[in-house]
Amino acid sequence: MGIFGKKYFKREGSPGDYTYYYTEAEYKEAKGKEEEKPKHQAKQEEDKPKEKTKEQQIAEVYAYCDKVIKEHPRDLFTHLKGEKVSNAEAMSILRRKFNNDLNKTLNYDSKVIDKKFIISIAEQINDISESVPNGHFYNNDCLKGFNINFDEGAGFANYNTGNNKISFEKDFVESLFQPDDIDNIKNKQEVKETFCHELGHSVQEKFIRTDTDNNTELFKSFGKALGWGDEVGIKYIINENKKAVPIKREKEFKLLTKYAELNPTEAFAEYYSFYNMNFKLINDYIDGKVEDSIFNKTQEFKYRGYKITHQQIKESVKAFSWMRENIFDNDELTKSLQFDEWLKMSI
Repeated sequence: MGIFGKKYFKREGSPGDYTYYYTEAEYKEAKGKEEEKPKHQAKQEEDKPKEKTKEQQIAEVYAYCDKVIKEHPRDLFTHLKGEKVSNAEAMSILRRKFNNDLNKTLNYDSKVIDKKFIISIAEQINDISESVPNGHFYNNDCLKGFNINFDEGAGFANYNTGNNKISFEKDFVESLFQPDDIDNIKNKQEVKETFCHELGHSVQEKFIRTDTDNNTELFKSFGKALGWGDEVGIKYIINENKKAVPIKREKEFKLLTKYAELNPTEAFAEYYSFYNMNFKLINDYIDGKVEDSIFNKTQEFKYRGYKITHQQIKESVKAFSWMRENIFDNDELTKSLQFDEWLKMSI
């Protein structure tokens, strides 16, 4: 019996706290209302946007970056410098551009260096990448990426054979600052020439690794064309202060730069860079199309702070000729080393 002795259909709860249902219809109606609440909550959960996974978020960022890159095939770097593009957005797109289109990584110190400055350097790297053979840049497994640093005492610029990366260090970065316009670099040509020099080191590394015994021996003939003996080869002497020590040459004549006189490895990087920056001119010298005219004898070519003369180029023609034959016209260097390794495994 329920309260007041009334007969009930069902009761729930515990003594002193019972809930009575006097008819089956009343019980079903009460239970139906209780069930409505969870269903309503479930509907709200369905309508609420689901939290995206990290993978989904990354995929969306990549898709957006690819869209912007596709929409700006000619003016991407100018677009990224614009005020409408946030720093984070610009850097994400820039990294995506390097990873996908250039097959390289790009790291930088964003806390110190402005985004427009980084973009300006990246633009010069991109320009050079479009002017050299694919095997020297895109398919070069000995060039993994770039670092733009601002560390004390880190030097100027270098190529690391350990991680296969080119680093632009504090001294180099500071030399490019414009006091009244820190967003841009004051000498784009210097960036290209310096990058091309470091790129030359990676190309030499790939050349040696492509056929180590044969190409190490072959490299000696490049050094010999510049006055070094056969025994020098790829030798590189460092003193206790970690500075390169010049290796004496058997034949003394003025090379393109003072830096090139250190050893055949640094000479290779300097000659590779100068060749790239003056491709048609050097080919004309190699092919004997440049005469000893009064104009040519007095003409000078600026390169990394040096003034290169007609006589210097002429005396280095053998070295440039070796470079054209073994580096620029070398079909093996156009392929990726990873491709060669895969090919060996598949045979």
